Amino acid sequence: ARQAGPGPPPLLAPQRAPRRRSGEPPCAGAPVRLAAMPRASTGGGARLTLDQAVQMQRELYAAFSEDDFRERLDELEERVGKAGENYTKEHTDLFLTVQDEILPRYGFDRGQRGVIQMLKEVAQFNDDEQFQRNRATLNELLGLTRTAEQEKGAQEARQEASAS
Repeated sequence: ARQAGPGPPPLLAPQRAPRRRSGEPPCAGAPVRLAAMPRASTGGGARLTLDQAVQMQRELYAAFSEDDFRERLDELEERVGKAGENYTKEHTDLFLTVQDEILPRYGFDRGQRGVIQMLKEVAQFNDDEQFQRNRATLNELLGLTRTAEQEKGAQEARQEASAS
């Protein structure tokens, strides 16, 4: 267990995100003043700080954990599968319902263009451990990656297939 100290708390979650009702307070952590956020760069120097990127991850996590979103994702996964195994336009459309609300607060465009801008912008933090953990947690929450258990099952299935 990590003790409270300086800096924002890590965004670590259980295998399945706790459900959050609309209107509940967002994740813990000091809010970032969003009105002062500059427009995202389109190829120039980075404009987001690590703290702002982590705050954005927290906001995305909180919104992706809300009951309404979780129910829509569960229904979509029942019909077409998890995004990590069968990514569809329906996944994109559902994810954008959240991303289109949060990314513009950080200076990014709405839609896929804004998601691509954001991914390019935050790539500068890919070697930060907390940022990596948060990204992995978000990807798992959205069904974009396999859990360790799923990966082990897939590996065993590949071994069985190659043995026969």
